[in-house]
Amino acid sequence: NKADLPYADITCMEIEKLLDLTCKNASWRPLVVPTVATRGEGLRELWEAADEHLEYLSKENRLAQHRKERIRGEIEDLVLSRLKDDFWSRWYNDTEVFELVDKVYSRKIDLYGARDRIVERIREEMQRLS
Repeated sequence: NKADLPYADITCMEIEKLLDLTCKNASWRPLVVPTVATRGEGLRELWEAADEHLEYLSKENRLAQHRKERIRGEIEDLVLSRLKDDFWSRWYNDTEVFELVDKVYSRKIDLYGARDRIVERIREEMQRLS
C-alpha cells in the first residue's frame, strides 16, 4: 500500500530482489502489487493476486497442509511454554541450579554443560518415577 509515496517504486524493486533471493527454489513466489488504497488503485490486481495464491494453495491440499503445520507449531509453542513453567516451578530454587550458575559464571563449565547436567538429572528423576 501507499504506492503514491516517494520512493515506493524503489521499495517495490527492493522487495522484488529480496523475493528473487528467498524464493529461488520455492514452488510459489508472492507477487508485489503496488496499491493506493485511498484511491482504490491496484486493489483489483491485489485481489487477483490473492485469488491466484488461494488457487495455488488449494491444489494438492497445500492450504490444509499449511494450516496443520501452523497448528502443529502453535501446539509445540504451548507445550514448550508449559514445560518451561513446570521446569521452573520445580527447579527455580534448586541448590544444584545455583551451583551451576556459579560454575558458569566462574567459567568452570559452559552453558551447555549446565544444561546437560540439569537434563541428566531430570531424566534420572523420570526414570526413578517410572
